[in-house]
Amino acid sequence: MVAGYGLALAVAGLAPGRVAAARVGLPFLCHFRHAARFSGEGPYVKLARYLHRHSPHRVETTFTTLDYFDGVHFARRATGRACSASAS
Repeated sequence: MVAGYGLALAVAGLAPGRVAAARVGLPFLCHFRHAARFSGEGPYVKLARYLHRHSPHRVETTFTTLDYFDGVHFARRATGRACSASAS
């Protein structure tokens, strides 16, 4: 996982029609809701742990805020080709 792939995804989505292709590999810091629920490592675990311990009443608000810069939403706007990977 590389943070640069997530940035490439965001740029492709923010400049549709201007980015011909993007190498997005296995984007890091994308799809926070899913990753916090299923990932067993990195910042996603810390996020889930923090919300569970300190802010259980703010879970939805937190994820709504994170959605503003989640690469998964930028990907929908991208019009160029993408080279990506998936984890198993």
